[in-house]
Order: sequence, then structure tokens, then C-alpha cells
Amino acid sequence: MLGSNRIVNVATATLLVVLAAAANAQDNSWWNDEWDYRKEVLFDMSPSGAGTETDVENAAVLLRLSSANFAYFGNTLENGNDIRFVAADDVTPLSYYIEKYDSVNEIALIWVRVPKLAVSGQIQSVYMYYGNDDAVPASDAKSVFDASTRLVLDFADTASPTDKTAFGNTPVSATTSPLAEGLIAGAARFDGAASEVVLPPSPGLAVDADSGFSTSFWVRMADPSVSEAAILRMTAVDGSDAIRVGVRGGFVFAAFFEPDTTVEVAAATQPLLPNTWANVALTVGLDEIKMYVNGDLVARGNTVSRTFDGNWFLGDPSGQFVGDVDQFMIFATEKAESQIRFAARNEAPFGTVSIYGDDARNEGAGGHPNYFATTMRNVTTDGWVVIVILAVMFVISVWVMWIKAQLLSRVAKENKRFMEQYGKLGADPLGLDRIANTAADVSGSFDPSTLFPLYSAGAVEVRKRLEQRGAAVGAASAGFTGETIAAVRASIDAAMIRQRQKLNNLMVLLTIAISGGPFLGLLGTVVGVMITFAAIAESGDVNVNSIAPGIAAALVATVAGLAVAIPALFGYNYLGAKIKDIDANTQVFADEYLTRIAEHYS
Repeated sequence: MLGSNRIVNVATATLLVVLAAAANAQDNSWWNDEWDYRKEVLFDMSPSGAGTETDVENAAVLLRLSSANFAYFGNTLENGNDIRFVAADDVTPLSYYIEKYDSVNEIALIWVRVPKLAVSGQIQSVYMYYGNDDAVPASDAKSVFDASTRLVLDFADTASPTDKTAFGNTPVSATTSPLAEGLIAGAARFDGAASEVVLPPSPGLAVDADSGFSTSFWVRMADPSVSEAAILRMTAVDGSDAIRVGVRGGFVFAAFFEPDTTVEVAAATQPLLPNTWANVALTVGLDEIKMYVNGDLVARGNTVSRTFDGNWFLGDPSGQFVGDVDQFMIFATEKAESQIRFAARNEAPFGTVSIYGDDARNEGAGGHPNYFATTMRNVTTDGWVVIVILAVMFVISVWVMWIKAQLLSRVAKENKRFMEQYGKLGADPLGLDRIANTAADVSGSFDPSTLFPLYSAGAVEVRKRLEQRGAAVGAASAGFTGETIAAVRASIDAAMIRQRQKLNNLMVLLTIAISGGPFLGLLGTVVGVMITFAAIAESGDVNVNSIAPGIAAALVATVAGLAVAIPALFGYNYLGAKIKDIDANTQVFADEYLTRIAEHYS
């Protein structure tokens, strides 16, 4: 149900961001020039966003930051100690609490106290400032939650859960197993073996129906269809249960016990789903008891007029409850339905309240952000692996193109020089070889010509046949037969094939770059997109601004692949044309040379 309007949310988020940008286009104010950057965070109070019908005051808003919606983790101090929050007037500092800040994996979970979020349709936002190397930590959980909040166990302290409010109602014992990855940060795992979290008897936790109270928590069970399991209990002074909230047959229930009476409110309209986090909230007022699941009212009943002055417990003494609990809270007031729904939608894995706008840089700090640098900062590790491989391919292809261009230029030059000398020989096709006495004496003078090796191969074969006949080199009409000419041709052809191999050597590396570069880039992009959506799932934020940076970074791999393939393609075609020209000239020379030998020595 939380994700039923995600497409609408994306459109709404985009519209709000655009309107906010237009509204603040002329606003050049800056809360404090010691901070280099700021990010705007907007709140969607529409039906598809927070879904509330009344204003929400003193809201503790959860912000889920990730590489998908915040591109500047690298510009913050370790643990986010330089982060500050300022109201929409860009003047009033706001209290905040960092529950988790992982700059390596680029995930942050931050609670911000917003004095008022009005259901008026106007754009509402706060600014997150960061980028101050001299900043000192300012995170303070006690100032985030108002005086009516008597207990907050977020289980971020996995070793031993502590109350984050100013009341200090830290559990006296906790026999649960810590879970590093919960709904928000850490969570408590109840393994069914009488796992319990026991709260201290405290005046702050002694609540009654006359003044009203509320409680809420997030729960996840692998099998909610148990016969009955208690999740939350409060005992009377005699040790018997006074309040019990649990699961029966997949549905949440709440029971209030008097000495001779049990009042039960059964939530039979919305079952818990296996392995899925659900928000359960209970409000008790003077006239009515209400139960909510994921912010929706699912059951109500009559109030039990009684003071519940015992102890609070999380867990089932019978060991029936097997599951995880996160963000357990107790309030000394009857929370309004709008507050319950706001909290559920805001804290959900895919929260629909917060919209992450653009990052800006203080004009005095050097102008606007470098979007290319922003994109590169969002490239994931696997993307960098692909980019490094492509960079190596690029260097190799450039090196091949350079050395081949140099080689072909020298070949063309030496072939021209050889033909000039060969053209001066007159009728004797071996004149050049005879002048030098042996082929070896002149082999180096035309290197790396492709014509001279053919000439030399033919000369060696002709001289060998002349020696067998006892004829002098250059003697005309030496009586060469067709078989002799065929043998000379075979030698020349073999030399020509070796020259072709020399010319085409390493060209296969260019074909690999041309065909393999784009595919490697595409692989990096696909994996990057997968990781981007995984990060969105982890952070629980889904809007255009959260997706765009990750997608842009993923596309860098495709750009890198094309950057390798395009120059290699141009170079391959250019070098290929040059090789064809040289090969054609070599073939022409071979035919002409063999014809002259046949004419002269037959």
C-alpha cells in the first residue's frame, strides 16, 4: 500500500522541485559563509505524499540520503560532523540527529525536527548545509524529539539500545540479538527464546487514558500467522498484563486488562505480510482506542479508564514472538491520525514525504557545482573497474595506431625509394642485387620496404638456378623452364605473404577495441543502473532526483566504451586503407618483377 502511488509521487516530486527552483531563483542568501554547500529538501504534504488532512507540528522527519540523491558525501566530514539544517527562511537552525552516517557506502539516516508542516499546498522545505572542515559535531537526539515523546529506541546502538529522548528511559535489560540492518539502521531481533527488552519503571512512562498516550513500532516477521504472539506489553503493579499488543493469525491485536475485564481491539482489516516491515501504532484517549497499521486506521474500541503504572516490555515471555522490531516509541499524548500517518509514510523504506532537491555551492566559494565531477563521484566500484579496463584498451589502441602509422609511412617512403633504384636497372632484373654483390649487403638500406624482400627472394632463387646451370648472373636466355619460373613465383609469393602479415600485425587489437569497447561500457552501465536501484531500495527514497545522479554515473561507462571504440574505428579504417594501397603496389611489383625474370632468363 505504501508504494501504490509511486508513479504519481515521481511526477509530484519533479513538479515541486521545479517550482521550488523557480521560487528561489532570485534568492542568493546563504545561512553561513563558512559552509560551502547546501542541499534543499522539500516535503510533500499532498495526499500522495504525507497524506495528512491537518498540519503536523514538531515533526521528527527522517531523511534517507544515498548516492542516488546526494552526490557530495566526499565533501562532508567523517561521520557528517559538518552537517547543519536550517529552516526555509535560511536563518533559523533546526535540531537534528544523525542515526547513521556511512560515507564509504554513501548512506546516511538523519532525523530533523521541523517546527511545522502545513497542509496548505505551498512548497515547504529546509536546507541541509555541509562542507566546513572546521565544523564541530552538532547532532543531538534529545533536542529532536519533543517533550511528549517519552521513549525512542532506534536500536542504532546495536550493542546496548539506549533511549534517545531527554528522559533517559534506557532499558534495564535487553536479551535480543542486534541486527545491523534494520528498517532504518539497526534493529532488535527476537528469536522466540524469551527474548525481551525491559524498560525501567519511570514516572515518564506511567501513562493513563485520561491524559492520553500513544505508542508505535515497526515490526517484521517471517511468519506472522502464529496462533498468538505478544510484541509489546505493559504490566500492572501486581505484575499482571495491563496492555498487550501482538499478532494473532497474521493480524495485529491490542488487549487492555482490568481485574475482571478484557477489552480487545482486533485489527482484522490489514494482515501483516511475511518478511515485510509494518508500522503498528496504538493511541489511547479519554473516549476511544485506535489502532493503525502503516498509517491507516484499522480498528477502534472503547477506552479503559485506568492508570497503567507498571513496566513496559518488548517481547513475549512465552517465546512465541519471532521477528524484528525497530523504532519503538512511547508518547505521553494521544497522537492525531495525521501524525501517525505522517510518521508511517516518512519512515517507510520508500518514504513518500521527503523530496531531495538540487545541491548548490556558495558563490563566494567558487561558483556552481562541477556537474562532471558530481557524475564521476557517483560512479560505483564496478563502474570504475570497467572504466579502468577501457582506459587500458584506449592506451593500447592509441599506441597501435601510432606505431602502425609510423611504420606505414616509412614503408611507403622506402618503397618509393626502392622503385626509383629499381627503375634504373635496365633489362637485367637482378642488377640491383649484382651491384651490391649479395642481397644481404643492401637488405638494410631499404628497411622496412615491402618490395625489397620480394626482390631479394626472387634474386636468391634466380641466382641459385644460374649457379646450377653454370651461367653468370645477368646472362640472358639461361633456359629457365616453366617449372623454374613457378618455383621463383612461389618464393616471391611467400615473401609477399610475410609482408602482409607484418603490415597487419597488431591490427586485431583495434578490432577488439572497436567491437569490445561498447559492450564493456554497456556492461558497466547495466551493473551501475542495478546498483543505483539497489541503493534506492536501501535508502527508501524514490523520485527523479534520487535516480538521476546514479543513472548519469552509470552512463559514464558507456561513454568510456564509445570513447575507446570511435577513435579506434577511425584509426582502423585509415590504417586499413593505407595497408591496402601498399599491398596493391606490392602485388603489382611482384607480377612485374616475375615477368621481367621470365623474359630475361627463359
